[in-house]
Amino acid sequence: MVNVIELKKYVGYCGVYCRGCGMLRGRTIARVAESLRELIEVYKFVHWVPEHEPIDFNFKDFKAGIDYFSDSAKGPYCQVPCKEGGGNPFCEVRKCAENRGIEFCFQCTEFPCDKLSLILKEHPDLVKIKEIGIEKWVEEEKRAQMGYDCHTRKYYTEAKMK
Repeated sequence: MVNVIELKKYVGYCGVYCRGCGMLRGRTIARVAESLRELIEVYKFVHWVPEHEPIDFNFKDFKAGIDYFSDSAKGPYCQVPCKEGGGNPFCEVRKCAENRGIEFCFQCTEFPCDKLSLILKEHPDLVKIKEIGIEKWVEEEKRAQMGYDCHTRKYYTEAKMK
């Protein structure tokens, strides 16, 4: 049985499901970067590629970037869901919802508004949440536990939520 109350905190004001986002604790991006780093090490690219292959970038900087993105505790990743302060610190949707004292944007009298137009194109979940209710939607939401990333719309087996 899904704990609706626990999972509900992962649904942003705009309807984006944080557990389906690769930015939450680096769920997708850090694990994919770690896999790439592992492959670079296994094939010993760091020892021969910079010297023997014509590349037009600094391999040490590339490796440093992979190391940066591999660390899920640092870098650009949200450590907590949107409603607990994670996500884009300049998010106009969050500011608006907090100022209006609403839990979800569809509760606003101005829904849907211009602030949501791009989000609703990419993540139409908020409309579905309004139609079927948050509790039923959260119960149906299984994608994140299967390694789904809401931005790429792909499944990453390394990215299953724990």
